[in-house]
Amino acid sequence: MHQRLLEKELKAKRIEQFIMDHQVPVVTLRLNIPGSDKKPKWSNVLFSEAEKLLYEHLDQLGFDYEILEELLGFEYYEHLRIIAVKGPAKAIKREMIDIENDEAIGRLVDLDVIDIDFKGLSRSDYDLGHRKCFLCDEPAYVCARTQRHSKEALMEFMILKAQTLLDK
Repeated sequence: MHQRLLEKELKAKRIEQFIMDHQVPVVTLRLNIPGSDKKPKWSNVLFSEAEKLLYEHLDQLGFDYEILEELLGFEYYEHLRIIAVKGPAKAIKREMIDIENDEAIGRLVDLDVIDIDFKGLSRSDYDLGHRKCFLCDEPAYVCARTQRHSKEALMEFMILKAQTLLDK
């Protein structure tokens, strides 16, 4: 666990350095997988689908973007893609929220935006409130903090959702 925290800190420093050097916002794509195993076997296809959807949306919206290959190296413990997106960070975040809200796969991903001032934009910047829990109507962070639901119940939801999405 200590190693993961060090890697998380290193990743944040690398992203900050990239933003400082290039002055463009950064989008991170991750899967919302509960528990310590962030890369179960079934998640590989799901992440590929989420990544493809993100790039399609960025293309449709006319955002110029670059996958930051030089910031790779953290993917062995979680699915992660770091993308530089040229444009106003608030507009980018709005589009990322729309993907999370409107796309079937959106419940299973986190699309975070870091502005050129190193501030992470959030739903509260748009008065949207917090994301809801997979299993109940409470804010997800409350259920996560209090461990209201078992890891098994959350994983079952994700696996069923992933199967439904991939069967289409």
